Amino acid sequence: MFMIWKFAGAMAGQTLSYHLGTPKSGGNSQEASYFFYQRSEYPRDCAEVKAQCSNNNSSGVFVIKPEGFDEPFEVFCENDIDGGGWTVIQRRVDGSINFDRSWSDYKEGFGFLRSEFWIGNQKLSFLTNQKKYQLRIDFENSAGSSFFATYEAFRISDEFSKFRIASVGQSTGTFNSFIETCPSNMVFKNCSCQTSCGNPDVCEDTCSAEDDESCICPEGFFIKGDTCVLPQACGCYLTGRGVIPDGSSYVNDDCTERCSCEAGTLRCDSSFRCDANAVCEERSDTFGCHCREGFEGDGESCSRNEFTDCHDVYTSGLRNDGVYNIKPAGWPGSEFEVYCEMSNGGGWTVRTNIGF
Repeated sequence: MFMIWKFAGAMAGQTLSYHLGTPKSGGNSQEASYFFYQRSEYPRDCAEVKAQCSNNNSSGVFVIKPEGFDEPFEVFCENDIDGGGWTVIQRRVDGSINFDRSWSDYKEGFGFLRSEFWIGNQKLSFLTNQKKYQLRIDFENSAGSSFFATYEAFRISDEFSKFRIASVGQSTGTFNSFIETCPSNMVFKNCSCQTSCGNPDVCEDTCSAEDDESCICPEGFFIKGDTCVLPQACGCYLTGRGVIPDGSSYVNDDCTERCSCEAGTLRCDSSFRCDANAVCEERSDTFGCHCREGFEGDGESCSRNEFTDCHDVYTSGLRNDGVYNIKPAGWPGSEFEVYCEMSNGGGWTVRTNIGF
């Protein structure tokens, strides 16, 4: 994007001639030595540059000096758009120049006239307060579509008034066909996936096939309804953990508290504890209660597995030789201990072991 402005009804630059000499005296005449020179005043803007000489009809860098400004300076004059005579005050093309600058940088100007630059607020103030100027803004998006906007009476104030925009005037142009206005908390940039408060761990693709650019949330923000919010504004934000997905739970690292996200509301239970037959462990980057071997359940409640024989023990995943509790089908009493042999195919219930 670059911004250019033009004087409405440019005036030609003035030329001054100076005549220096020695006057004649008495009856004797003495030839005086004369010399003449012609000096052109600096043009005040690119409109006057173009008007001074037809050789200056090509776009390029020229020297101007606005009324009241101390020294002449170089500007880029654009003569290939809308009749020419435009003084370019800003150009942004490829991000090669950093525009995140200080007050003094914006006052004095920065960048390179043939690439990216800002002319400087001080120069712009003198320029726009010497005539009536038209501001033209030309845009080109990533898809190659070009459009522009013009404002008929552009002027900014001086440094004492903090270089405020004093006037812009009526606008015309083709920008209404292309400009998409983003909500104040969104940015217009290359379309990409976004995270939401309801599903913070998944970047959802919200782009259509035709969209190269779109209004999206800034980095570090989440979608909540039709707006962008910081993580802390999501209903299920937990300090130290972040946003918990809807329908999910989070257990702290010693399994003494569990927080759950229910319909966008965070509910925490500080009475949460693991069962006596469970351990608090981190699995897949998440802490939780897990039943010990020989027990089954959700970790908060664990019950002993009931095996009918050692084959059940083996198929449950327990593969170490040793003593296990079993309760055969139909056995009226309680469980009893047996020795299970897990080698030689595994799952053997040992009745008698005789050794010599």
